[in-house]
Amino acid sequence: MFSFERLVAEALRKAVFRYLRQPYSRPLPAGREHALFAPDLLDSELSANGVVSSLRKTLLETFLNPIMAQMWRVESGSSLGSSVPTTAILFGPPGTSKTELTRAISDYLGWPRLTLDPSHFVRNGIDNVSAEADLLFAMLASIDRVVILLDEIDELVRERANSPEALSRFLTTSMLPKLAAINKTKRVIFVVATNHIEQFDIAISRPGRFDIILQVMPPSAKEKLRKFSNLASALGLAVNQDSQRERQLSALTYDETRRLAKRLSQKSDDVRQCLSELEAEHIGCTLNSPVDRLKDVGFTWDDACKQQRDRIRIPNINHATLEEIS
Repeated sequence: MFSFERLVAEALRKAVFRYLRQPYSRPLPAGREHALFAPDLLDSELSANGVVSSLRKTLLETFLNPIMAQMWRVESGSSLGSSVPTTAILFGPPGTSKTELTRAISDYLGWPRLTLDPSHFVRNGIDNVSAEADLLFAMLASIDRVVILLDEIDELVRERANSPEALSRFLTTSMLPKLAAINKTKRVIFVVATNHIEQFDIAISRPGRFDIILQVMPPSAKEKLRKFSNLASALGLAVNQDSQRERQLSALTYDETRRLAKRLSQKSDDVRQCLSELEAEHIGCTLNSPVDRLKDVGFTWDDACKQQRDRIRIPNINHATLEEIS
């Protein structure tokens, strides 16, 4: 009977991936040796409740490790314990590798990643959105050992009070119970990645729908200096040096930093010119750019990120056990 149930579970996973036209790989067995979590992604600082900590370490200790400890239960056809977090929202400005972070979660757990975006809900036309959503969430509730990424769904969960479109209000209302149902299965990992958590209905982030909500910011200056070895000498920086130069470097996304490092590699002997390049990159960086979906003139992503920190939620966390970034 057990073997038959596992065969059915494998067939269901394959069917869902085939329906969504995405490549499939079988989940890896629980209890195997694991590599480091997200070794190729640069870490960022997480500011919550007055404590600055490591995003990677927080995600590992409060989200992934509890899952890892009970993966054998899902592999045997049961569910994770009720206290084990299985749903997450990753939010932050564009270019902070939120989608890549979900890939790292998938790789670490050894479960295949399934990506959903709004196009999957309207694949059969706008008039059939409700039916397609019902079908998709019923399929997701029937599978196990999958990391599900819901990407670019801002329009599906917009704050109901500010949504002028009946369709947006309907999608928000219909999405809430479906997300809660997925959370109750405790057999899949469900992650939402978004740039615009300020547009989310506050009900979407209440307990019972998402277990952990984390802000993903650009990599820390320390991580950038470690990755791009020419930056320290070109800009006259040392690791953990609190200076305007380091703060400017901290604001850059990975791609912006890589672009800067490439330019500085050709001007490393001219410190003044290198600092000028840093200043120019910082002025035009994402954090200093206006948030296109907000009407306030001059309201930047940096302003938004500071306001959005109160949406962070970390379950059962002991801040003393987290490695603080000095």
